[in-house]
Amino acid sequence: MNAFDKASLYEMSYAFMRRFAFIPVGVPKNITEVLVETYLIQWELRNMVT
Repeated sequence: MNAFDKASLYEMSYAFMRRFAFIPVGVPKNITEVLVETYLIQWELRNMVT
């Protein structure tokens, strides 16, 4: 880790930011049980939830 990275240890430093692409991901405005159920089924996680 170089000095520039160490100075920004607890925040996203420019050194890291230039190495990655940042894609904003929004949160659905209306989160309903149907929406959650749909994702659980799609991601094959339905049986993991108790």
